[in-house]
Amino acid sequence: MNKPTRKQWQGYAVLCLALALALLAVVLWPKMEKAPEPTAHSPLKEAVARYGDEMAQERALSQQTRYVSVPNDSPFSADSEHKPVAAPKRGDAFTIELNSADTADLRCLYGIGPVFAARIVKYRQQLGGYVRKEQLLEVYGMDEERYAGIAAFVVLDTASVAKLRVNELSVAELKRHPYLDYYQAKAIVDFRNGGRRYRSMDDLRLVSLIDDETATKLQGYIQFN
Repeated sequence: MNKPTRKQWQGYAVLCLALALALLAVVLWPKMEKAPEPTAHSPLKEAVARYGDEMAQERALSQQTRYVSVPNDSPFSADSEHKPVAAPKRGDAFTIELNSADTADLRCLYGIGPVFAARIVKYRQQLGGYVRKEQLLEVYGMDEERYAGIAAFVVLDTASVAKLRVNELSVAELKRHPYLDYYQAKAIVDFRNGGRRYRSMDDLRLVSLIDDETATKLQGYIQFN
């Protein structure tokens, strides 16, 4: 049998190469093809879009119902501490009696949330009651602007204010009042122990440590008989 010539060998090589390339193309071609994208009106896209619209509507509704708008001329507070659900206008007959109001009542005042309401009640207990509306400015954190917004809606009944019986109370009892410190309370008792009795605010002013400012603050809290 004759051996293949050189040209025949070259032909065999070209044929083998062609077969190899064809086989490679058959194996790799399916992996190179991209899956067709869904059409613009495919059921999947429509479902996703519809779900997104429904979620957006729910979020908008929840934000609208979360807060209640309050008129600017309302005596109710709409600050970060308190979101009232209703509010009478300033023209309505609306007042809070400061010495009997609880925290819920006080929260009806403009700018007063739960924190300020609790502070007002706590300071009232320390004082024994308010005798002047201006004492609200002594409540921690109260400023002129906030006070101006509530002053017209506050009234006072001083009949229940606790009095300081300066002719009987001890140093410990007197110094519990916010307007007196230990040394002032002791000076009041020492003056009394000298055989004197207090009959008026003028007598109290004779105590060396009771200055005019302190005497003025104590006006309305002192009981002499």
